[in-house]
Amino acid sequence: MRLQVSKKSVFLSLLFSLALVTACCVHQNPFFGSHTLRKAKKSVVKIDGLTSVNFTVTSTSVKHQASLEMRSTASGSIVKHYGDLSIILTAAHVCGLMDDQAQAIMESFIGPTKDFIEMKVKTKLRIHDIEGRIYDAIQIYAQKRTDTCVIATKKIPQTALDVADKEVDIGEEVFNIGLPNGIWSPNFIPMFDGRYLGHFYSKYDRAESSCYSIPGARGQSGSPIFNSYGQVVGMIHSVYNRYNHLSLSSTTQQIRSVLNYGMKKVESQYERYVKILRY
Repeated sequence: MRLQVSKKSVFLSLLFSLALVTACCVHQNPFFGSHTLRKAKKSVVKIDGLTSVNFTVTSTSVKHQASLEMRSTASGSIVKHYGDLSIILTAAHVCGLMDDQAQAIMESFIGPTKDFIEMKVKTKLRIHDIEGRIYDAIQIYAQKRTDTCVIATKKIPQTALDVADKEVDIGEEVFNIGLPNGIWSPNFIPMFDGRYLGHFYSKYDRAESSCYSIPGARGQSGSPIFNSYGQVVGMIHSVYNRYNHLSLSSTTQQIRSVLNYGMKKVESQYERYVKILRY
C-alpha cells in the first residue's frame, strides 16, 4: 500500500519544524533581537574623575613641593540599589591613583629619589547616567590586586544589573558596553562582542585576570562584560599592551567578593553615605 502525502502536509510539517528550531534558538540566546543589550545599556554610566596629587619630598638639605590635577573619563555599571543609593561597579584605578602610579607621576617631576615622601591623593567622582543626568559619587571600597572598586551615588532611576554566579565557558560569546576614548553622549554608548579566553596573569603584584577578545582603549576601564543572559561576568580594567584586542577583566568571583564587602560597608554606614551625598 502506498502512502499518499499531500504537498500541503509536507509544507505544514516543514513550517512546524522551522518554528521549533527558531524557538530553540531564541531560548538559548536571549540576546536574539538585541533586546537584552538595549536594556543593559541603560545601566551603564560614564564616570568623570578629577584627581589632585600633592606631594612633599624632604631631604637633609632641600624640600620639594608640587601639586597637579588630572582629569579622566571611564565606565561603570549600576549593580545594586540600596535605599536612596545606587551602587556602581568600576575599576579601582578609576576611583583614585594606585600608589605606584602616584609615585611615577612624582618622579616625572623631580626624578627618582630615596628621600622621605609625603603624598596626598584625592579624587572627586561624578556620574553621568544614560539620559545625561549628573550625580556626585563617593568611593565605598577599592581593591588594588583585582583593580575593582565599588562607589555609591544618589539613586539613579535605572535597573540594577545582575552579577552572574560563575564565569562563562572558554570560547563562549560575551558582550561589552563601555566608553573607549570617552566616546559617549546621552542615550549613546558603544557596544562590542568577543569571546572568553580563560585566566591570565599580567603582573606579579596583580591577582589573576580574565581575558577576553574584546577591543579595549582608555575610557573602557570599569565597563561591564555580559554573558548571553545579560548578567555581568566581568569588568574591563586594562588592555594587553601589545595587542589592544585582548582586554583584561576582574573575574566573576572577584567582582562578587568585592561587591559583597562593599555592600556590608553600605549597610553599616548607610546614613553617613546619604548625608555626604546630600551636600
